[in-house]
Amino acid sequence: MEDYQERVVKEKIELDQKKNSLTDYMHGDFFANLSAVDQGLLMIQLEAMKMYSDTLTRRIDCFS
Repeated sequence: MEDYQERVVKEKIELDQKKNSLTDYMHGDFFANLSAVDQGLLMIQLEAMKMYSDTLTRRIDCFS
């Protein structure tokens, strides 16, 4: 595997860990106490992270 390919795989792993952490946070009690604006922004952030992760998956699939 090329160096840049390894970096993409590492980036996806790290992104997915952050995405999972954010998802867990959003299911916790503290999230419910945030303002509607903050909740909305975190929801947008999570959707962007999902799209980014999907894009990295597609790139990785092209490596084979």
